[in-house]
Amino acid sequence: MSPLTAKLVDGYTRVFYKSSSVRKKLVLLLAILESCSPTHHYLDSVESNPKPLLILRLLQRILLFPLVLVLGTIIIVPVHVMAGVARKFIAR
Repeated sequence: MSPLTAKLVDGYTRVFYKSSSVRKKLVLLLAILESCSPTHHYLDSVESNPKPLLILRLLQRILLFPLVLVLGTIIIVPVHVMAGVARKFIAR
């Protein structure tokens, strides 16, 4: 639906469902994007940033992951539970 949604789902499945089909599909999508003409330049480019900037960007990702994980868990767990209940209800 959006990059934010993909980030939330990826963070949630990274911790709780490492071998889920969603993660496999995200990896496949990244592989497709790496091989497509419009996006491979962006994904394969090397940035010549100074080391302090690189460390700050790495620190930003490290600090952002727990927030993404908590927010993803808050949003996805109720949907996951409701899907399980609906699956049992339909199976009757």
